[in-house]
Amino acid sequence: KLQNNIMSSKQRVSYFYHSDVGHFYYGPSHPMKPHRLKLAHHLVLSYGLYKKMECYRPHPATPGEMAAFHSEDYVSFLSRITPDNLRQFHTQMQKFNAGEYTDCPVF
Repeated sequence: KLQNNIMSSKQRVSYFYHSDVGHFYYGPSHPMKPHRLKLAHHLVLSYGLYKKMECYRPHPATPGEMAAFHSEDYVSFLSRITPDNLRQFHTQMQKFNAGEYTDCPVF
């Protein structure tokens, strides 16, 4: 019965996309591939799938929003590091697993 209820109930799908996602280099080993996201987005538009979804354009998280999920030390680190000064943060980059060959590239 549970499966029938799930199949018969109308499920909502939320879709989050921001065109700026392709403006960042995520590093050679990062699984995020901006061109794939753009291709998928074009398919969503071309097939009219967006008409069946709740579509959202995400905003950059504020420090307060990030603090709900991350330590103050990490949020502070992210607010200070840039691609131009990352060499000054070598120890913190290791601590937070940030850098080109990690899952957390510096933008």
